[in-house]
Amino acid sequence: MSNNGKYIISNNDRVLMPFTIANTSNDNRILIPFMTPSHEMGMMDHCGQVIIEPKYDIICNDVYKESDLIVVGKLYPYGYVRKGGSVASYVAYRYGVVDTRGNIVIELEYRHVLLGIDCDRITVQSFDYNSYCVYDTKGNTIIPYHRYMYIDGFDRGLARVKNNYWGIINAEGEEVLPLTYPVIWNFYNKNRLSTYVEKERIGENICFHDLDPSIPYPPDYHKSSKSKEYNNKEGYGQSYGEFAGSYAQDVMGYSDDVINDAFEGDPDNYWNID
Repeated sequence: MSNNGKYIISNNDRVLMPFTIANTSNDNRILIPFMTPSHEMGMMDHCGQVIIEPKYDIICNDVYKESDLIVVGKLYPYGYVRKGGSVASYVAYRYGVVDTRGNIVIELEYRHVLLGIDCDRITVQSFDYNSYCVYDTKGNTIIPYHRYMYIDGFDRGLARVKNNYWGIINAEGEEVLPLTYPVIWNFYNKNRLSTYVEKERIGENICFHDLDPSIPYPPDYHKSSKSKEYNNKEGYGQSYGEFAGSYAQDVMGYSDDVINDAFEGDPDNYWNID
C-alpha cells in the first residue's frame, strides 16, 4: 500500500531476483516465475530448466501441483470514440489459461479469467461481447454467453450470478438459489461455508450445505437462529488490506467490502464507473 507517497510492498507482491542468488530449495512451488531482461515472463523448475517459455507479460497465480492451471496474460492497446468525438486509448491485458507444461487450455483473448477453486470450471469475460461464459478445463462450454450479466468464479462448486438480481448456480449451471436477491456477498476464494444474502432488508447467512449436501456445515452454524434483520451490517466498510496496492483502495479509499460488492471483487472495475 502507499504511505506518504511511497509504495510499501504488500503480501500480494512478487519479488524477482537473479537465479544465481535465488534459494529455490526452500520454495514449495513446483514452478517458479521468472522474467527475462526484456520483461517477458515464464516459469522454471527448481533446477532452472524452463518449463513455460517466457512469452507472457503477466503470470497471475502460483503453482503447487501438476494439476494446477495458470492464468497468463499479454498486453495489448485498444480504444474507442467517446461522446463528442474524442478518442480514448488504453492498454489492457488479454488473459488465458495454460497448464503446468505450458499447453494452452484457454486462448489469450479474455478481459477476465477466474479459475474454479477445487472445481473443473473456468469463468471468462469476453472483450467482444462484454459478457460472461463458463468452460470446463477441456474447453467445453458449460454456460454460454448472455445467459447472465455476471458470473463469478466457482468455489466449492458454487458461483454467484446476476441479471437484475443475484442468485447462485452449481457447477452444472443449475440455479440452486434463485436470482431474487439484491445482495449476495462475494464468497469466491474466501474459504467460506456460507454467505450473507439480503432481500427486502431481511438478511441471513445461506449455508452452502443447504445448496449442496456434499459441502459440510460450518462448525459454528446454528440453523434455528440464522435469520435476522440487518439495518446496519456491523463492520461493513471498515475492512482494508485485501486489495492493498490497487488504485481503488489506496488512492480512492474504497474498503474491501465495497470493492467486493460494488466492483464485483475486482478493483480494476473502478475505471468503468464513469
